[in-house]
Amino acid sequence: QIQTGMFRQLWNETWHMSKTGIRSKAFLRFKDTEQGFEAICSLVISAYALPFATRTPIQFIMGSVTIAASTFSCAKLLFRSIDLEGLAQMQQGEEQEEDQELSALSSEAAADTTTSESIE
Repeated sequence: QIQTGMFRQLWNETWHMSKTGIRSKAFLRFKDTEQGFEAICSLVISAYALPFATRTPIQFIMGSVTIAASTFSCAKLLFRSIDLEGLAQMQQGEEQEEDQELSALSSEAAADTTTSESIE
């Protein structure tokens, strides 16, 4: 994040976000990156430490809740980043293909009209 300049960009956009109340794309990208990193690390560490750190049933329940919360956070992030954004990109691609097909058909129809007018 330091190499890509994300911190500097986020720092520069903080004032603008506080005035408008609208989150910037850089902020949302930073938040998603941090959320994904923290959720995966928390899940891995909690799952590994559970057998070693539990001595009472309450500790086991709390560890299991932590693992469940981390799993839910990872699943939510993956759903948002893969399913929803991927679906939006697929729909944009389909719309662009339809537009290209329509323009190709209209140019063919115009060419046919011009050809038929020149024959007459």
